[in-house]
Amino acid sequence: MSKKIVLSKEKNKKREKLNFDILFSVMMTPENHYGLEAKQKLLETLQQEISVYEAKFAPLQEQFALLEKYEKPVPDSVSFRD
Repeated sequence: MSKKIVLSKEKNKKREKLNFDILFSVMMTPENHYGLEAKQKLLETLQQEISVYEAKFAPLQEQFALLEKYEKPVPDSVSFRD
């Protein structure tokens, strides 16, 4: 496996952990007003970033539509690796 693929997998794992941490953080009840203020700032940040993430869906939908258009059956002899 190339070094680039390994680094990419590590980066994805870190990103997934960060996403989980953010999700977990948003779901927890704040213990004091400092926690409430931090959660409110996080909520505002996430709401501002929604358009950024939504913008990424259109190109993905177009790519999936293109793949579906030219879909070819995959022979059983082909194996997939992660």
